[in-house]
Amino acid sequence: MTKTSSDYQILRFIIILFLGWKAIVTLIAFFGISFLPIKLPGEEIVLAGSATDFWGKWANWDGGHFRGIAEAGYIPFQVVFFPLYPLLIKLLIFLGLHSLWGGLLISNLAIIGALFYLYKLVSLDFDETIAKKAVFITLAFPTAFYFNAVYSESLFLFLTTGAFYYARTKRWLLAILLASLAAVTRLTGLIVIFTVALEYLLKTTKLPTIKEFWSEFLNRIASYSILLAILISIFQSIFIDNQFYMLAGLSKTVAIFLTVMAVMLLSVFIIQFFLKQLDFRKLPTIPTFFLLLSFVPFLLYCLFLYFAQGNFLAFIAHEKQWSRELTLPWVAPINYFKHLFEMNFFVVGKSAQGLIEFIFFVFFITMLIFSYIKFRLSYTIYFALSLLIPVTTGTLQAIHRYGLVIFPIFIILALIKSELYSQLWMYFSLSLLGLLLVLYVNGFWVT
Repeated sequence: MTKTSSDYQILRFIIILFLGWKAIVTLIAFFGISFLPIKLPGEEIVLAGSATDFWGKWANWDGGHFRGIAEAGYIPFQVVFFPLYPLLIKLLIFLGLHSLWGGLLISNLAIIGALFYLYKLVSLDFDETIAKKAVFITLAFPTAFYFNAVYSESLFLFLTTGAFYYARTKRWLLAILLASLAAVTRLTGLIVIFTVALEYLLKTTKLPTIKEFWSEFLNRIASYSILLAILISIFQSIFIDNQFYMLAGLSKTVAIFLTVMAVMLLSVFIIQFFLKQLDFRKLPTIPTFFLLLSFVPFLLYCLFLYFAQGNFLAFIAHEKQWSRELTLPWVAPINYFKHLFEMNFFVVGKSAQGLIEFIFFVFFITMLIFSYIKFRLSYTIYFALSLLIPVTTGTLQAIHRYGLVIFPIFIILALIKSELYSQLWMYFSLSLLGLLLVLYVNGFWVT
């Protein structure tokens, strides 16, 4: 079978699967709106009528912001939404397409491309059965309905899987181009550039084993410091609850100090590791030059923000308006667990969203451990940093949507050998997909 016919076969499989998936999620959404109450912008809950715009419901929440940016430009606080996706919608508006249909078209085409590259990426290491299974699992993920909405998840996953595929197959210019576009689709696109650079510059992608890591004295000190910082953070929340604010402030200071010290110690180990693995012969080459140029789109966006708002990093400054602020990475999980514990976990109507988000955080941490054991360095670093960024914003809100673009998760799930465990995951995933999909299109907050 030739390469072209092989790609044709893969694309044909992807398109047929996608069309079947799209038909199913569209019907579930339609019946959900038809038979269950919908929530209006004014918090009023009513039954849908003939005036309800079914297709418009696929641009709820962030979708409205993407459409607004494409139609009228940025409102200051909207700069947290990176520009590539709304720019593509705007291009289609110029061509005569409505912003809603433009966004849906981009998202649907992008997910087909993303699944195509995911299939080919998995095929580099595993057989066709695993590749097909990974694609199925991606579309069955609990928040996969966002691939069918006016959201940037589809586009970002397309650019990310494409960049990784071309990096793995040593087509560096294509990999760098897609990575540079990912960096103006979402902030985590910068991680894609970094991991593509790792694939290019390192002689090997073998991660140090736990034994090798633990054998270093400074690494043990760093690990103990982080554990102590987490313990102190737990006490900090107890101090706050009991109004011991001086002790709470002191514990926060100590926790930050221990964390900074641990990061510095771990940085020494990481720098030494990379210096040992780095292929210096690859530094003065054309791909290295283009790797540096790949930051240009992101820097242009920062420059735009400077002229528009006087702040190169305005997208960070405005995060507070979205109830996010920089914290230590374990603060949000501790707060979630503490809140759920106080609510006895299952308090109808109050803890469900937090429980889902906390369960998915634990799930992602588990998947990250498997990624460290099974996958190459670039995959695991992409996974770890993509998870770290949202977790350090003081909340786990939308964590199960952010995980939608961490493609190693789907490969790990596809590698489950036990048919029982694999089926249990699919039952859980598909059930939650249907529930969250109906909540989303009916106007209830999902992520």
